[in-house]
Amino acid sequence: MKEMDKQRAYFKQQAEDVLEYMDMEGEEWKLDKKKEELLVAEELYIKAVQILELCHTIAETLKEDDEDPLTANIIIESSFIIPPKIIGALGSPYILQMENASLIRYHAIQLKNQCFALEHIMGYDSNYVSLLREEIKLLKQYFHQWVSYFEKDDFEDEWGLYL
Repeated sequence: MKEMDKQRAYFKQQAEDVLEYMDMEGEEWKLDKKKEELLVAEELYIKAVQILELCHTIAETLKEDDEDPLTANIIIESSFIIPPKIIGALGSPYILQMENASLIRYHAIQLKNQCFALEHIMGYDSNYVSLLREEIKLLKQYFHQWVSYFEKDDFEDEWGLYL
């Protein structure tokens, strides 16, 4: 089975678990909305995994070229964090959704900054960097759709960040 098929199957299992634990008796419209949200989340997750694979390729290329290992490590770290944060937000309270979304946004911006550093500071010329920049734009579009489904709940944020 291809890696992307494995990832898609993993996501679908997580989504099924979320739906299984939801108590929507008498409120089927909420279930339909949650299914729509999970479809958008799946596309976001798959895009994040594609970015992860691309970042791995970029990092390997950097290591082969004896380029800055710190940049390669930042690229790998940020790309590895995004997919689990998407899974972690599924079926979570609003505060945890927002926390995970904030981390996804932060690490996507880190990847974008590393693209700039590779091209303009290190003089690294690669089609991979342009492709990564385009993939991040798509991730951002899916991200916007995904967070539009978040609904504030009654849980209180003790830190006062997500009011």
